[in-house]
Amino acid sequence: MKKANVLYVFADQLSMLALNIYGAHNRVYTPHIDQLAQKGVRFKKSYCVTPQCSPSRSALLTGLYPHKTQVIGNMGTMHTEPLDPQLPNLGNLLKAHGYRTAYFGKWHLGRTPITEYGFDVTADFHSNDEETTDHALSFLEQQTDAKDRPWLCMVSYNNPHDIYHVVRNKLDGKPLDTSLIRLPDNFTDDLSTKPAAQRLFRDEDQGKPLKSYADKDWKYYLAYYYRLVEEIDRQFGRIVTKLKQTGLYESTLIVFTSDHGDLMAAHRTPYKGPMMYEELVRIPLIYSWPGVLPEGASRDQLTVNADHLPTIIDLLGFEVPAQLDGISLKASLFNREAPSREYVVMQYYSKQKWINPIRSVTDGRYKFNRYRSGEEELYDLSTDVAEVDNLANHPEYRDIKNRFAHEISRWMELHQDPFTQYVRTDREGNRVEETNSITQSCVRSLKGAIDRS
Repeated sequence: MKKANVLYVFADQLSMLALNIYGAHNRVYTPHIDQLAQKGVRFKKSYCVTPQCSPSRSALLTGLYPHKTQVIGNMGTMHTEPLDPQLPNLGNLLKAHGYRTAYFGKWHLGRTPITEYGFDVTADFHSNDEETTDHALSFLEQQTDAKDRPWLCMVSYNNPHDIYHVVRNKLDGKPLDTSLIRLPDNFTDDLSTKPAAQRLFRDEDQGKPLKSYADKDWKYYLAYYYRLVEEIDRQFGRIVTKLKQTGLYESTLIVFTSDHGDLMAAHRTPYKGPMMYEELVRIPLIYSWPGVLPEGASRDQLTVNADHLPTIIDLLGFEVPAQLDGISLKASLFNREAPSREYVVMQYYSKQKWINPIRSVTDGRYKFNRYRSGEEELYDLSTDVAEVDNLANHPEYRDIKNRFAHEISRWMELHQDPFTQYVRTDREGNRVEETNSITQSCVRSLKGAIDRS
């Protein structure tokens, strides 16, 4: 019996919170993504391992956290290595099982050609999503003559990453209607109770050109972003249409996701930076397999994008590689009551020369963030989904904060995470000297977790 084909599509910088299927407030027209959710299973608590392109992509390809792939920051960042082609990844694993493998679009993991990673057919047009789709369509057309051999087609879109062009005020000359755009509930957050790096990013780093933006300008920002999201939906729709035209749709497992999100004007801040807000770290995740997976289902189980590789491998009936950080979601896909992770952990290392490591843990209700500087955040997402009220220093939440501090320290020890060994730098790359109290606090927390585990 022929194994199922796999179409794995992921966008760059697409937040879960931008999509209608996840209750977005603004009207974003994404009929093809919406239809995929109607035909499959969507996860409502889907997170990325980190809100950055390269390290997040390394995790979705390998099932490992960035500190294990050595892709701890974007390519070009200090101490970041290209993805090792010897690591098991979706390309070389499925090729070993007889699949024809293809990768089209943005790579951003160093080392070319990417055929080293087990992909038979590749094309990198990360600045042109139209061309990326064209290559995917050509590949699918060729598979109609080889229906006895299964295939993996990974399609990596660049957008809505081009939100970075918003300052240039260009979008192919197309007017943008902002009349229906609603600014986020946390738009007025001044970040006064948040770690200093957040204000520095907003006021002196990539947020600086937008610092003088009025409300109407921020609405334009959002309209620009949503237009890019709609364009990704159009490209995705072209691929699904081709699957149906070629008779491949019924035998194809489709996975749709993103590498990370965008702040979308939350906290009056653009793009992505040294912060772990929901807009940045929650990503769409939909699995669809006609006749196999449930249709129109949603799941509350926690997941992180290191789970994608083991899930796909498990669904196809192959042995999942040992010692992965990700876990298979197969049981959750078929059963809404299946056991879930207790929590997910997320990482952040740097932005270009600016090394400012963060570790974050959430159980879906609370989220705890620890900065290498020693600064902390705690949010109750059940009452403050906008993450405005930082409870880290609130006496009534001391026990909750300590519980999550223990969990994250225990996780770092279990996974050999070198967080406490990282050295911070300023935006120019100069080392920031740690105070003894901050360093000792991090060490004490980690030692306490080890002693109790």
